Amino acid sequence: MGASFPELPVRFSEACERNKEPILLVLRQWLPPMARVLEVGSGSGQHAVHFARHLDGLQWQPSERAEYLGDLRQRITLEGRKELAPGARLEDPLELDVDRAEQWPRGPYEAVFSANTTHIMAAASVPLLLAGAARVLAPGGLLLLYGPFHGVGVPTAPSNAAFDAHLRSINPAMGLRDAGEVTEQARRLDLEPLADESMPANNRTLIFRKRGVVSMLRQDQKRAETLAMQIPSAPVFCSLMLKLRPLRIASGVSFNIVLQHSIHTCLPTSSRSPEIVNNLRTISD
Repeated sequence: MGASFPELPVRFSEACERNKEPILLVLRQWLPPMARVLEVGSGSGQHAVHFARHLDGLQWQPSERAEYLGDLRQRITLEGRKELAPGARLEDPLELDVDRAEQWPRGPYEAVFSANTTHIMAAASVPLLLAGAARVLAPGGLLLLYGPFHGVGVPTAPSNAAFDAHLRSINPAMGLRDAGEVTEQARRLDLEPLADESMPANNRTLIFRKRGVVSMLRQDQKRAETLAMQIPSAPVFCSLMLKLRPLRIASGVSFNIVLQHSIHTCLPTSSRSPEIVNNLRTISD
């Protein structure tokens, strides 16, 4: 017999139960602290609840198409308001069809995450998913796509080939996407490929970064380094980040992205105690 799961009066995915831990490891590695994340195609909501319970300070925005929104809202109501990680927040789900540009939230988000959606949606919808993510991401923000993909030198596993054939027998517009094609579509939208993480069960996580943050980071870094040479202390660093806030807001650069970069480039090693770093991270836009 397989593992037993608690029964709830909402849609349940055993696949989500199997892959939520491997995906969590990837999110821990890539997300900035206190990240604001838009999830596209939240499905049963199991991922949203799990990540909000294990990532401190996470601000997670689930979303789903209208026909699946009821179950998602019920899961968030039943499980998403308790036992969350310190500082984490699970927002009320939004209605979002990637084909409808007017339904995309304004953002900006530091990450957009989507699991097992590109092979279910029509092929013509995949570029719209990428374009929507590019619009709502802050400069330097991440797009993370989890699921089975073809291509880019990775042989198609027999199970993936069978799954692809099954999907296309249901609807010819569905099917596994070629990772190389997705990457090229992303490049044209100023989404730079960063990583292609191998995942269990022949899945992958494709990770992209929205361009446009480098010049702003350099400006912040130069100012921080200049001041740090004069008085290399955490309080001064903290004050600098506050003074730079109008400049960062005007350019759309996320505070968390600048903070993560600056802690490792500008803050003296002697000032990087866990207490100081955590105090710095309590500043927000």
